[in-house]
Amino acid sequence: MKKLNQPLIISTLLVSAIASAVHAVDVTWEVNTGIKHDDTLTIAELDQVSEQSDVALTLQGEAKVKWQISDKLTLKSNLSYQINDYQTYDTYDLNLAKVAFDLDYRLADSTIGTSYYFVDAELNKEDFLQFSQNSVYWSKLYDQRYLLRFSTDYKRKEFANLSDRDATSFGVSNQHFFFFNQAKSFVSLNLNIDNENANDNQFDYRGLGVRALYSHSFVGWDHDQQIQFGWQFNKRDYETTINDDSETNLGLQRKDKSQVVDAQWIFEITPSWSLNTKIEHGNYQSTIESLNYDETITSLSIKGTF
Repeated sequence: MKKLNQPLIISTLLVSAIASAVHAVDVTWEVNTGIKHDDTLTIAELDQVSEQSDVALTLQGEAKVKWQISDKLTLKSNLSYQINDYQTYDTYDLNLAKVAFDLDYRLADSTIGTSYYFVDAELNKEDFLQFSQNSVYWSKLYDQRYLLRFSTDYKRKEFANLSDRDATSFGVSNQHFFFFNQAKSFVSLNLNIDNENANDNQFDYRGLGVRALYSHSFVGWDHDQQIQFGWQFNKRDYETTINDDSETNLGLQRKDKSQVVDAQWIFEITPSWSLNTKIEHGNYQSTIESLNYDETITSLSIKGTF
């Protein structure tokens, strides 16, 4: 497995620092640190579910660069590194290095663009997974209230030690945003369809996802605040029958589905620092008995933006 290109990271950071000094582009730096509790430790990519719970210390650093190449052409890049350090079960420690680029061009009444997203994941300090996504999209804003976005996505997964699960997928997504209350509030709806093909056919599936979100920004106690409530539904139909030596599941086609609800509160302490509280509860069901479970994750973090 190829490691994340360190010269690319160093070059991006240097360019960001130089650009910030000379004001050639818009550069934003973020740091986020906190704590989270997970009552059901899982590794979803490996279909691994445990009965253990644990607390993790989290830390993330991120650099965002926006370059206005012309009046109509904009390039945005993002580089981040995230650490999840569990206090009891080190086998679930997850570190994520992420790189993303987005190039968009404004037409007369819409926008077209392309983006690239790459993640290099380490599990318990060992190479685990690399994921990449290439997208082409079109969006249009109607009456400053309704934003419509279509995209096609090509994704690739490569595991360090499980080549049978290496996969490519092609998907389409459709996003809708409705803004109101002088753009202080919005609701969004995201629909997506994926068709994933793995090296081992037992991991091939067709997936459907729905994500709804309500967000509201307001001023309370003389501080800017934001609340968000979300709901997500995912369904996967696998193309092969279950092969787990279980008489109960013998001959059944594997089908997974999940529903996740979440709530988030962001409290701006100062213009540069904010406090973020989040709770997320998921219900996961499958024709594989061991993959039926509930999971609740709560977190508290503080973020600085410079």
